[in-house]
Amino acid sequence: MRLNINAELTYGFGSPTQIIAAIEAARSPDQTIISENLVISPDAELVLAEGEDGERRFRAVLSGEAAISYAATVDNHQRALLEPEARL
Repeated sequence: MRLNINAELTYGFGSPTQIIAAIEAARSPDQTIISENLVISPDAELVLAEGEDGERRFRAVLSGEAAISYAATVDNHQRALLEPEARL
């Protein structure tokens, strides 16, 4: 199944603040990222990290009003459904 993801986040920081954000789609054997775009405004230097499970996150120092925009098209193929008794 192909999914379109869009996230628009706006924050206000009184002083320079280091953040850690995990908003990007994960990379995994059963999920393909077809396209994606991450924009931070105003521009900030990003330190990228990816976990063994494919989870992706970044660190940045933001101040004042800052906006984070993420858009992606993802194909998550034929993922197995959760068992009926699974808890969310």
